[in-house]
Amino acid sequence: FQVKLAQETHLHELSVRHPPSVLRVENPHLGPKSGEEAQHFYSRWSTPNLQAMRTENLIPVPFSGAKSLTTLEIHLDFQHYSQKVGSFYPTALATFLSSCPVLEQLALKIKNCYTAIVHLRAAKVELPSMTSVTLCFEFCSRGVAISLLDLIHFPAVQTIATAFTLEERKAIDVEYDGNIMETVLSYYEAYPKLTRLFLTVRVFECCLFT
Repeated sequence: FQVKLAQETHLHELSVRHPPSVLRVENPHLGPKSGEEAQHFYSRWSTPNLQAMRTENLIPVPFSGAKSLTTLEIHLDFQHYSQKVGSFYPTALATFLSSCPVLEQLALKIKNCYTAIVHLRAAKVELPSMTSVTLCFEFCSRGVAISLLDLIHFPAVQTIATAFTLEERKAIDVEYDGNIMETVLSYYEAYPKLTRLFLTVRVFECCLFT
């Protein structure tokens, strides 16, 4: 499909929602695929006033509006269908975040994810403008959290809210790889400006997002 707007828009907020099936087949390292342009239709727009963006089951690609973004919220639900298990690509997220020079607030929810694919040559991304980070790991492996926090660093962050859903999903055959909560908290020691930390542990859904 195609979404046509004027050459330059006055959008301040943008929300893009896709079904979890998009994440099952996505692999940014393989390059553009058929239908990918439709998923990232917004990338063709000129949005110089864009301040907030929210996506579901989509890691955005760099576009003109990223330069003015101050708030970003991303929900990724890697639902499991038979043997078709989606993988998290932190490099794709790091690439987009590096195109957001004034981003102040990031909220990221990762759900039903047990595999992360890390590019061996990926360089750590520093986000000096980020002051507030919200992370929710809902039924995720420790490796997924490590792949994210190894690659993306928030040196000026002042507030972090983190939620974990730790109930074991016995229906999914996944080998236990360690305590995700303990691992994530160990990374926060590297943030000297952190003054506010909020932790939530649940057995069902993450409560940091509506």
